[in-house]
Amino acid sequence: MPNVSGWITQEKFILGWTPGQMEGILGLPTGYFSHGATLWVLVQLPQPNEFELGGFTHWPGGQPVGERVDRSAWTPEFVSKHKGFARDSWSLSGPDRLVKVVPNQPPSYVPSWPVGKGAKQWKLLGELPAIEIMRLGRDQPYLPYRSKY
Repeated sequence: MPNVSGWITQEKFILGWTPGQMEGILGLPTGYFSHGATLWVLVQLPQPNEFELGGFTHWPGGQPVGERVDRSAWTPEFVSKHKGFARDSWSLSGPDRLVKVVPNQPPSYVPSWPVGKGAKQWKLLGELPAIEIMRLGRDQPYLPYRSKY
């Protein structure tokens, strides 16, 4: 089974959107998904030691624009509590499941990471197993639950 790593979000933040629209939601540069995107769904929830808190996509890389997060107040208890909140919000099915969105053709150059529209994000510290759920063209909406009838 393939593995994914890096930044992940919950499916509910990208449902119904095209990869081109996801760029703005996820804080990716325009054209990042110019060849579409592949959606991967995690098949197990990360354990607390397998992810970092990332805040929201309006914090590129988990940092507010123009400043650094002061993590001096992030005691082990604070981090543990907020990782618990995150895990309690996740599911292995439905719109709360965790997804990784990957460009179908990686861009050759990423000048910077713009501010996203505020989707929750977490950073995997290693690789976790995932299944490919859908490949999309740039303008194809992500509708995994649409009836095939």
